[in-house]
Amino acid sequence: MQVFHPHLVRLVTCAIAVALAADLSAQAKVSKSDAARFAVKLEQIQKNAETPRKGGAPRSTQVTDMEVNSYLKFLAGSQVPVGIVDPELHGAGNGRITGRAIVDLDAVRTQKKRTWTDPLGYLLMGRLPVTAAGTLTTRNGVGTFKLESAELSGVTIPKS
Repeated sequence: MQVFHPHLVRLVTCAIAVALAADLSAQAKVSKSDAARFAVKLEQIQKNAETPRKGGAPRSTQVTDMEVNSYLKFLAGSQVPVGIVDPELHGAGNGRITGRAIVDLDAVRTQKKRTWTDPLGYLLMGRLPVTAAGTLTTRNGVGTFKLESAELSGVTIPKS
């Protein structure tokens, strides 16, 4: 039987408590009310795109990270591609957006029947974190995202 020093046990216990508290506080930030607020704003943005404004003056709608992330968690449903788990977006200013998610390769692999020649059928398994950053610009009701960087499980993915 191995005996651990009491200070080590206390340190590990504190680290686990801090990690759990951080995880719970991150989950507490998203809410169904923020999701509903974003859904209303999204509907207005879509209406604005369908009905051009006289005089051509641009319209803007402010959204918060919490509204977007709450919407992704509670209301986006089938709008999020199969295999994308716990997506989070963050507006970093000047149109720059960063994001992170977990890619469930098993869900991607099994979403459709694969042949033996398809590497997705047998090579890729498990869950991997993915991060990305880029710039979002909008004009005349159309948004364009320019990818600047992406990583899969800490490995840089070429933009091509």
